[in-house]
Amino acid sequence: MNQIFIRKNYKGKGRMVRRWSCLLYLRILLVLGPNVADQGQSQSAFRLKSKVWQDFTGISNNDDDVIIAECNHCKKRLSGKSSNGTSHLSRHTEAMHKTDNATLNNYFLKDEIKDDGTTAFKNGKFDVQAARMAISIYLVSGFHPFTIVEEEGFRHIMNTCCPQFKAISRRTIKREIMAMFLSRRKDTMEVILAAPGRVSFTSDNWKSEVSKHSYICITCHYIDADWKLNKRIVWFKKIDPPYDGASIADEVHLAFREWRFEKKVMCITLDNAAYNDRMINCLRIRLSKGSLPLSSKFFQIRCCAHILNLVVQTGLTLIDPAADKLRDGIMYLKASGTRLYKFYSTIKTIFNLEESRRLKPDMPIRWNSTYTMCGCCLYYREVFQ
Repeated sequence: MNQIFIRKNYKGKGRMVRRWSCLLYLRILLVLGPNVADQGQSQSAFRLKSKVWQDFTGISNNDDDVIIAECNHCKKRLSGKSSNGTSHLSRHTEAMHKTDNATLNNYFLKDEIKDDGTTAFKNGKFDVQAARMAISIYLVSGFHPFTIVEEEGFRHIMNTCCPQFKAISRRTIKREIMAMFLSRRKDTMEVILAAPGRVSFTSDNWKSEVSKHSYICITCHYIDADWKLNKRIVWFKKIDPPYDGASIADEVHLAFREWRFEKKVMCITLDNAAYNDRMINCLRIRLSKGSLPLSSKFFQIRCCAHILNLVVQTGLTLIDPAADKLRDGIMYLKASGTRLYKFYSTIKTIFNLEESRRLKPDMPIRWNSTYTMCGCCLYYREVFQ
């Protein structure tokens, strides 16, 4: 209650003035209502402008001054005097309840399709690691360069779809992809080693026409506990010359040791290249004695598809002149857009043939492509004549 304080020298007059002040204050309450009594407290609450008071509740004394600040999260009481400032309150919030605020900011709305086809919204939580994992899978599965994460268009999409996502560099996404690779390789290794029985392998080497580098690929085939046939690529690597049997054997043996397959090998399927025989002999020596079943009699399996391809390629030599003419004719038409357009216009307007069958030259190393080329040319034989 507001009172008028008088000097102690005027004790009699002071008591009289205080009495009249109390009567005046009581009359104001009767006329204007109780809101006037809370006016002093409202002025004190109005002065609490700092953001820290969103996490604290001020407790006042009889003089309407905030002297205690009670935390809304843990109910801890700290000093709330204006002379002490609010820095200690901010430090308390950052140290003790920062996780709560960060978790709250990570929530957003996302839609969910119900069984009846309707769409409903629910609260979802943003996971930074899951977002980076999704980007890593996108880059690897689509053969995209790592620098795409630094492009303005990609960052604009991510900021629009998920404002909580922070931009990352190509080095960061490279580390994420390598970490994902190591983790999944470890999981795959445990699954294959836990499979009952032994495992088989297929391997092939080739040279890229673009980079002019040679590569080796090793695929593992195994049957799991549910009797399902599975295959996994366990080794894909660029190899350096010389490309002889001993060098290839070193690479295959290195793959077996890193994957701990030395005592689980059943056989390996290869083509009929001459250096593969030398490689098999080197592997028999380097693998521990007794690790191969049946004294390694079935360690090397000849590739049936490669043998069939050699047989067909030998038979195709009888029609090489005709196949060469067809191949040259297709390449001549495809070399010019104008000639190719006139060809398809002619077969549609004059010969009334379907133009859905496109002319495709064959690949000399794939006999099935030669079969496809001959079948297409037979369909258009009247046009070629």
